[in-house]
Amino acid sequence: GSVQLSAPPGGPAVLMVSITNTGSVPIECVNVTGLGNWSGSARALGPIGPGGSASAALTPGELPALARVTPGQQYRVTLLVYFANNSTEALSADVEAVP
Repeated sequence: GSVQLSAPPGGPAVLMVSITNTGSVPIECVNVTGLGNWSGSARALGPIGPGGSASAALTPGELPALARVTPGQQYRVTLLVYFANNSTEALSADVEAVP
């Protein structure tokens, strides 16, 4: 998967999340559980069947922490993937808020 964070000057920040299910177990949902110092849970994607992929653009309406993003700063983004077999996987990446 991948995450991109855009923070245009004077505009709302947008977090782009893309996930490909390369396994054989369906993904029920993918939640954003961290952005910088924020921790909570915001649904991003799902469901995604084996071999499938999905993308979403989250705005401050879905993910309030985006309202505090500063262009040019680095942020740790954490995603929690929930699978149909009740397992989970946490994915983290450091991304720069690109103006």
